[in-house]
Amino acid sequence: MEHGPHPPPFTREGILLLNDGSASLDQALKLFKVDFSIFIAKLLQENILVWNEANGHKVRAHGYGCKNITIAISIRDKTKCYQVKGTDPFEDVIRSMIERDLKLSRGHYGLFYKHSNTKIKKDILIETDLD
Repeated sequence: MEHGPHPPPFTREGILLLNDGSASLDQALKLFKVDFSIFIAKLLQENILVWNEANGHKVRAHGYGCKNITIAISIRDKTKCYQVKGTDPFEDVIRSMIERDLKLSRGHYGLFYKHSNTKIKKDILIETDLD
């Protein structure tokens, strides 16, 4: 994790510099000198959904620090719930659970989530590199 005497700016470009597998999410927090919730909010704002950890793991940014997350998938008035680890890679969740189990193919569905800020009353479209 060599980034010279100054940390990169807290911008999309600066975050992407560290999200190349050279720094863990915890190391990035220290370099940017920001609170965890601010950092995660910035990642989501910039649509950076996966953090590439220094150990090679890919971590879903919105699941970081969570033990388990329940994902509810609704299709044509039917809802199915999945229990996943907060750190399960997003691609694995989509491919292994959702697409395979529900027999869906890429490009034939959209993913949305309820925003955690209760003042925002709309569903948020999740865009991933799988779109």
